Amino acid sequence: SGTGIPFRYFRFMIPETEIEITIFKCRIPFIINILQSEIPHHRDVFSQLTGHEPTTVTVFFQQIHHPVKCPVVAICSQIKLIVVNMNDDLTLYEKNANEEAQIASLTKMITAITVIENVDNLDEEVTITSEMLVGLDGYAKAGFKVGDKVTILELLYALMLPSAADAAQALAIYVSGSIDEFANLMNETTSKIGVTNTEFSNPVGMDDLNNYSTASDLAKILKYSLENETFKTI
Repeated sequence: SGTGIPFRYFRFMIPETEIEITIFKCRIPFIINILQSEIPHHRDVFSQLTGHEPTTVTVFFQQIHHPVKCPVVAICSQIKLIVVNMNDDLTLYEKNANEEAQIASLTKMITAITVIENVDNLDEEVTITSEMLVGLDGYAKAGFKVGDKVTILELLYALMLPSAADAAQALAIYVSGSIDEFANLMNETTSKIGVTNTEFSNPVGMDDLNNYSTASDLAKILKYSLENETFKTI
């Protein structure tokens, strides 16, 4: 890749269109951005399908573990994805979009919007406690230490930019008093959004049978969240 980070990718076409999707496969879950503007001959097709000029199309898909020599067909059969023009809710393409899967750090989208909607003052100061840092070995962290004082807004940036698990747990415990109670609040948020194949058990995205969603539900969660200016800014 020229970046020092190993990854693989493959391409496929959306049926009955000339829109090509490139999926980059890394060792971590990814949100894939397909920049239609970089593919000039697709601009007209995209505009005809959607009624809008091409912008960034976001694809969600489940992390896949497979051998290096695994055929592309086998990879495609496991992918769960959806391509949506969020300007008018037009689904351009989907594959296994309603199949449930563990979604790792994509969980942090709902963590963020749940916090934003349940805290009146994002400049409130949070003191980091030992409870907020428990059980995070092996997860991405911002590096907070016991006794650190940070605002909720700063924790939200740490949550969404470096995908910090310590920020996720700090926010959850500050807002609800415990991880379990915050998970209940997350599920109340998803009920309000109207997704039906999603459940959350923790704010980090730790693997758990009760922490899952679908590509279709994630697209709805993202659309809802982007209507919030604070979330959109972050």
